[in-house]
Amino acid sequence: MRCPVVLECWVVVIGAFLAACLPPTGANDPKARNLLLVTIDTLRADHLGVYGYERPTSPHLDEFAKDAVVFDAAHSSSSWTLPGIATLMTGLYTSTHGCWNGRSYLPALIPTLAEQLTGEGFDTGAVVSHVFLDPRYGLHQGFGMYDDELVSKTKRKSHLAVTSPQIADKAIGWLEARAEADMRPWFLWLHFFDPHRRYLAHEPADRYDGEIAFSDLHLGRILDRLDALGMRDATLVIVTSDHGEEFLEHGGTGHRSTLYQEVQRVPLVIRAPGIEPGRRGEAVSLADIAPTVLELLGVAPLDSIAGRSLVPSLRGEALPDRPVVAELGGNLVWSRSIIGGRWKLLVDYENERQQLFDLDSDPAEKRNLAESEPERVVELREQLQSEIARALKWQKAYGPTGALDLSPSDLEQLRELGYTEN
Repeated sequence: MRCPVVLECWVVVIGAFLAACLPPTGANDPKARNLLLVTIDTLRADHLGVYGYERPTSPHLDEFAKDAVVFDAAHSSSSWTLPGIATLMTGLYTSTHGCWNGRSYLPALIPTLAEQLTGEGFDTGAVVSHVFLDPRYGLHQGFGMYDDELVSKTKRKSHLAVTSPQIADKAIGWLEARAEADMRPWFLWLHFFDPHRRYLAHEPADRYDGEIAFSDLHLGRILDRLDALGMRDATLVIVTSDHGEEFLEHGGTGHRSTLYQEVQRVPLVIRAPGIEPGRRGEAVSLADIAPTVLELLGVAPLDSIAGRSLVPSLRGEALPDRPVVAELGGNLVWSRSIIGGRWKLLVDYENERQQLFDLDSDPAEKRNLAESEPERVVELREQLQSEIARALKWQKAYGPTGALDLSPSDLEQLRELGYTEN
């Protein structure tokens, strides 16, 4: 009669013993502890093997992407560096952060990703190589170490600078120092400059593609060292760009003139611990990177943010519904675009022109459907106005940005890079 009771007692004892021997729930669940963010200047997604390009421009990024999630429809918030990176670092569009032209800078009151992570105890560092990443422009906010030595080099000879080897060397040294000391969680941002024109020849490819391959070679050095140091399993790695480049698709070259896909679409490849590799087709923005990073690292989100976390998409779930906005301007707003689903509306304020494209059937944006789809235009225009109204409300709360006093030599350096300030 007592056997069932005895057996029950033994079951409880054995169960308690096994529970004590096993790790607590979730202890073996992989989780990102560190962040490596790589931005490669002027990098078109469609010039990379992972996005279907036929030339071997990106073997190291392609290999990295096999273990990552690739976003096929990622977009910059503009078509040049300063507003694109400002959006990436704040999750806000240009109408809020105010980086419209070469005299603009990011206001100190706007919180950045680096400030958020520094406040959570992260060791933060950056190695940058572009004139617009000079500390005067405010993108250094929150970084404990901000290495802008290569910015000075690009200033002196903007179109002749070759900086990818030095960026890789500095990054590897920074990672090795953290591996040896086993320090607190870290965030390292690297900005490669070489694909920016004027293009220099690098074997085996020519000009623009060669600059991409050259940068990819040194990106590979960094990723290999990260793995060799045993940091891979604890590190979230993101590779993206600030904008693309025009090659006469719509009559122009360079960037900062339009918001067509050749300059707005960028690569976005994310490798996160515990996330299965794959591809995602929904339209996403550089504004989405900061909230995604914070969620993956277990940090509270930023307030008043235009972007949304991509973590649901990384896990194969549906994303919150939110359009993707881009803006371009100088002293005045020149143009804006909005992408909702398969549709993109481009509003040219200077020429009072609207263009509507079906990106699924016309990814090259050759057929303007604005006249044949007037209701669609009205719907997207209303969504755009709503997004901008919200952005301007936040801008008013943060206060206006000032203007840098650029010297004649500063202006000449910007002209060397293809930026004309007036």
